[in-house]
Amino acid sequence: MDKRDEALNLARDFERDGFSMPDLYERFWRLQGDAAAYFTLADSLLRGRRDGRTLLKDAMGYVGEEDFKALIATAVEILREEAAEGRETQQDESAAQTGENARSARADESAGKNARQRGRDEKSARWKNAEEVIAAASLEFAPFLHPYLGELFKLQPNESAYYAEYPWRGLSYESSQIWRERLADPQTSKDERQKIFSCLLQTRDPRNVKFACEFALAEDFFDRPCDLLEYIGYWLEAVGFTFERAKFYADGAAQAADEILKTDANECSEFKRMSAMYHYLT
Repeated sequence: MDKRDEALNLARDFERDGFSMPDLYERFWRLQGDAAAYFTLADSLLRGRRDGRTLLKDAMGYVGEEDFKALIATAVEILREEAAEGRETQQDESAAQTGENARSARADESAGKNARQRGRDEKSARWKNAEEVIAAASLEFAPFLHPYLGELFKLQPNESAYYAEYPWRGLSYESSQIWRERLADPQTSKDERQKIFSCLLQTRDPRNVKFACEFALAEDFFDRPCDLLEYIGYWLEAVGFTFERAKFYADGAAQAADEILKTDANECSEFKRMSAMYHYLT
């Protein structure tokens, strides 16, 4: 029996018996030296219906980069399927209560929120396993997640974790344009603006950080326990930045324009351009 077959048998037995199966890690270590076998194990655990996060995490440590990208694609697909199932369940329950067959835009939004809530509070084993893959990528290979940022923003895996916005790390200024535009869009909700602000800071591109901070100072969309300038300062420090200086008027109000980061003012003229564009459109 080759190691790939051993991996498949191990995954099958784990699906049946979980961590109560005998010789679990003895069988796991017998796969050493064969990255393809560990990928087979990780892929099988990810697709299974038993919570195998611990074993999955161990297996991912021996998987090559290309295979890891394949695991990410599968994980995103599973999250998408689980969210869709949650929306269908919510819609069925709503239809049973109201007798309506069509959902309004508000009901669709509510269904989406309930799907995400299901992911947080009633996580299936498949959702948990998929989250484990996204967590590993967020912490070690964030650029591998860049093709999926739109879906990750919507699905919000690992939402309460400190690394929830790490997938945006290393995103280029050019690739971040859609997120800057979305932050400036008046149709974007307060909660979404708070998350996008954090996402832009996690890119650690000074131009993104400056744009996000200037917009936050202008719009103040935070639920904050302290002064706005001080609050944003905490966010900046968390990603390795700080205010260059702060000027104050006689009444104590902060003058924030052009004082956030040590970047050329011309680099961040986009904030004014976007604000003017959305003002014109509305």
